[in-house]
Amino acid sequence: MKTRLIVFIILCTTTSFAENKLARINDPDGYTNVRSGQGIDFPVITTLGKDDLFYCEKTDSEWLKIIALKWIDSKQIEGFVHRSKVQFIDYLDNKARQELLKITLLKQTKLATDFYNALKSKDSAAYKRTVKELEEHGELKYSSIIEILPGYYCETKDSAILELFISTLIADAGSANEMPSLVIGECYICKPNLVLTQVNNLKSAEQRKLIYDNIEWGLINYYGANENGISDNKDFNRLKNFSKQREKSLPINQTL
Repeated sequence: MKTRLIVFIILCTTTSFAENKLARINDPDGYTNVRSGQGIDFPVITTLGKDDLFYCEKTDSEWLKIIALKWIDSKQIEGFVHRSKVQFIDYLDNKARQELLKITLLKQTKLATDFYNALKSKDSAAYKRTVKELEEHGELKYSSIIEILPGYYCETKDSAILELFISTLIADAGSANEMPSLVIGECYICKPNLVLTQVNNLKSAEQRKLIYDNIEWGLINYYGANENGISDNKDFNRLKNFSKQREKSLPINQTL
């Protein structure tokens, strides 16, 4: 699957900001204006709705510069939004973070399932539609939202959300996006026993191997192991060996 890594590009282009944070609109009207400058006298570039995400500089200014995970005529949206309309994702309570993660994971799973069904059926029209929907949601919502998952999981030990995330990894197994591997790796670093318990509850040996591979890749990237997956970092080797031992302890054809 083609992956443009839009989120990565956005992060690279916003390094001049003092501090960039993922945010969404907080407006009773359900939308707000994005202006070309810092004030209501500047022209409105576009509007952002409650479901649109953006990266925002975290400063004390009344008007905050944003780069939206949304495009107009193939151009990235940049502009200014009044700070009263900005809700930083980091500041959401656990209930709100849980709901945001749940909605995002369920949609990504559905879109991935629809895409692979279209691929198997060789329906070219459905393939074109579903691959576009999957790419757009994956790049503009999923990759950004799951960044909050490790912190949320480490704090709450929410097994239901982790189960949803694992289901999404399985449904979207053919994706070239590396962010999910980083996320499951961080969850594992924080709560290795809890994560492996859920992985080992999967009925399919193939599915378990897929998640173990994602965990290992996440560890390799997190700890900066070399191209052969080798590192002198003690934490890396301890966690990697622990997951390997747990994986090998299961019968290949185990079903639960």
